[in-house]
Amino acid sequence: MDSDSTGHKSNSSTSTPIPSDWVHAKTLMALSFRKDVKKPKLLALKIFLMPALLMLYTMGFFIGYQDNNGSGSHVAGDYRLFEGEEWSYPRKINIGAFNSSFLDQVNMALSDRLPIDDIQLLNASTSSEVVTRCQGSIQDSASDEICAFIRSENKYDLYFGGKGTSYPTQTALAGAQFAINSAILNVSNLKEMYPASRIQQTPQLLTKESVRPNVAVVLVPSIMYVLAAIISSLFMAATIINEHINGISKSYLTVGVKMRTYLLQWLAYHSLNGIVLAVLLTLVCIFFKLMPMSNVGLIFVSNYLGLVGMYAMLILLMQFVEEEEMGSAIIWLIGFFSMGVGAAIIVLESADHAALTVLTVFFPLIGMIQYFGIYIFYDYTGKPNLMLFCLLLFHNVCDLILLMILPSWICRL
Repeated sequence: MDSDSTGHKSNSSTSTPIPSDWVHAKTLMALSFRKDVKKPKLLALKIFLMPALLMLYTMGFFIGYQDNNGSGSHVAGDYRLFEGEEWSYPRKINIGAFNSSFLDQVNMALSDRLPIDDIQLLNASTSSEVVTRCQGSIQDSASDEICAFIRSENKYDLYFGGKGTSYPTQTALAGAQFAINSAILNVSNLKEMYPASRIQQTPQLLTKESVRPNVAVVLVPSIMYVLAAIISSLFMAATIINEHINGISKSYLTVGVKMRTYLLQWLAYHSLNGIVLAVLLTLVCIFFKLMPMSNVGLIFVSNYLGLVGMYAMLILLMQFVEEEEMGSAIIWLIGFFSMGVGAAIIVLESADHAALTVLTVFFPLIGMIQYFGIYIFYDYTGKPNLMLFCLLLFHNVCDLILLMILPSWICRL
């Protein structure tokens, strides 16, 4: 009690301001960090165990998307470009010409420059005579035998067998055209404007229908990814379960910490650690070609948001667990359920199925499997996929909403 200069007495008191939610969150996160620093081996396991396990589980798994859809190819825009190949020639060419002298010169050019085993000159000066000589005796496959008639110095016809079972895009036919073209140019003393020493396969338009990857390319890495996530999450969940069982979390509530703040600070703390973990997982995915057709940045985002979703789910779930053994069992059950459901839908090639997307809200591990499926089946070109990005954010937003709503209900338990 104090008195002022007029002799009147007044009551005054000082009170400590209540810390804000942000201050509480920073204090609890700093406390968690100091605890982790005191146990560096455990901290290392939390960060490095999952990528290490993923690397071990998928070691040697170099099947990859590209290896199942044409080796030696690369993607440019919406097309897959193939490497050039050496020319394939027929084993035998029966050839006639409008002029016997010109035919002899073409024969010499073919024999000297091209690796064709058998060149048979036909005593035929018209195309009908060539057809008559070849009809009935020519082999069905163009790689075995073809017939040719040179009408003039700049025009010739090719004849091949097989009737309805044959097709004009046989590589040996392209090789025969190249061989005869080169020979005629040589005889005519003309130089090739654009020499072609190799053959180029037509680029492939990449669509869901034209690319059918091996399901194992999607399924095996995704299952191994979830398995590594399960084992790694056991270490993270142990700390949260311990605080809940020993009443530490409730003690924070008595000093003014809100349950929502308590849960969100755990999510923020593990999300910061998840940045390092997501980088390591991205490196493993790139090195082992688990998502070789996808954008590096998008792979990182999917890894990171998948981890955030998993953290949110576990932080909420562990508030209802009263025994550490039960918490571990629940994590394993969730993992096996996620692998079973996710694998079944991937096998059906429905990685964007609506049911799968809804399940990711409550089972983020299914979302991890979904990412692999969408990457391989849909994101062929490595461009950021809008559908995939929306799916990445969907269950994370839902988990954050749950973290904002459920704490008040948890406090009543």
